[in-house]
This record gives sequence, structure tokens and C-alpha cells, in this order.
Amino acid sequence: MKNGKTPKQPKPIYKKVWFWLLVIVVVALGMHFTGGAKGGDGGDSASKAAPVSSSSSSKTDDFSGVSKTYNLSAGNYVVGTDIPVGVANITATSGQGNLMTESGSINEMFGIDDGDGTYTSSYNNAELKKGDVLELNSGLKITLNYSEVKSNINPWTYNDSAAKQLGTGTYTVGKDFPAGVYKIVAVSGSGNLSDSSGIINEMFGVDDGSGMYNSQYNGASFKDGDKLEVSGGVVINIIPANNK
Repeated sequence: MKNGKTPKQPKPIYKKVWFWLLVIVVVALGMHFTGGAKGGDGGDSASKAAPVSSSSSSKTDDFSGVSKTYNLSAGNYVVGTDIPVGVANITATSGQGNLMTESGSINEMFGIDDGDGTYTSSYNNAELKKGDVLELNSGLKITLNYSEVKSNINPWTYNDSAAKQLGTGTYTVGKDFPAGVYKIVAVSGSGNLSDSSGIINEMFGVDDGSGMYNSQYNGASFKDGDKLEVSGGVVINIIPANNK
């Protein structure tokens, strides 16, 4: 202490005007950059993480307009294309033959009871899954009655004007007729119809009243190099499917 006087104390920093001006500038800059970060990624990240509305994710397709009854004869029927995906009861309406799926889930000697118990005439709650193929052969005819339909269908249609007539012989796909999907119809006579893949093996011909011969085969699919054999005097028309 000099001359008995107390030295003057400096004013606290928080009481100085420049200090508060600096605080205001820092806060303003902080708010500016925080807002810019949000704007740069298109909005608030919390809003981006919001879950999808349950009403849209739980929406189900409406298949109420799809038929629940199908009458089928010998041929191959793709599930989800020719017949719906779903659950169906299968009933034999005439004839006998084999009823099977490509997956192996169904494999039955199927048809009207002939008295010796060889043939099964009904199959309940068959689960028909997308992409599987339901196969019928010989003179078997069935009805599918769906209890549950799970898809739309887009069945093949056929171009009758492009039919090609074939008699007894062996025909190579890609040489004698193009690869594709066909409907085969007996024109005259009776005999046998088979292919190299073993899928088609039919007593085939115009109905003579005995019920032995199948006169139509639907959805026959051939690829290049396959062979179709026609024997026994039957004459057929092979009719290509229209492009989808």
C-alpha cells in the first residue's frame, strides 16, 4: 500500500460489454452450423428413422376376384400361372390316371373308384405353392375347389390358327417345331404319345367310347433337343401358346 491508499481493483470480465458481445457471437455461430448440418442431409435424422406406417406394411392383396373352382384334364398346370397359389380340395370327376406335383408333395393313382380300391378319388387340403407344377395324365379329369386363394393367375392361351399336324413318327424340338408351350389335340385314330423327358406318356387318340384314350393334353412344355414320339396311327394337332 502506497501513501495509505487501497489499490483500485479491476472490473470483473463478465461485467465488460465486449465479453457479452463475444458470447452472443459464439452462440449465434453455433446455432448456424447446427442448423446447416441438419439441412445438408435432407432433414432431421430423427424423422428419417421413423418406422414405416403399420397401415401400409400390413396391407394385403385382394384375390377375391380369382375363381375358386377349376376343371382340369390331362396336362401340366403351373401354380401361380395356370392355377392359383393356395389350398384346395381335389376331386376326380372322370377317368383314372396319375395326379402328382413336380415337387413330389402329391403323388397319387387318382380317379373314379373302379371297385378294386386302386384309385383315390379325393385329396383334401392340397397346398399348392408358387412355381410348382400340378400334373395329370391319362383320361383323368379333376375339379379343384379352393378354400384359400393366395395369388392371381395368367393362364396360357393358344393360337389355333398356328396348329401343326403330326402323324406317326419322332419329332425333334427346334428342328420339326419350335421350343415352347403347346396344347396337343387328337385329330384321328388312336395310339400313344410320349416325350423324351418322360413327362408325357399317354394312350392318346379320339375317344372310342372305351375311356382308354386321352384326346387332349394341355401345357406341354418343350425345349430344344427334346423329342416327341407319336405312334400307333394317331394323328395330332400341336397348337402353340400365345406369347404372354
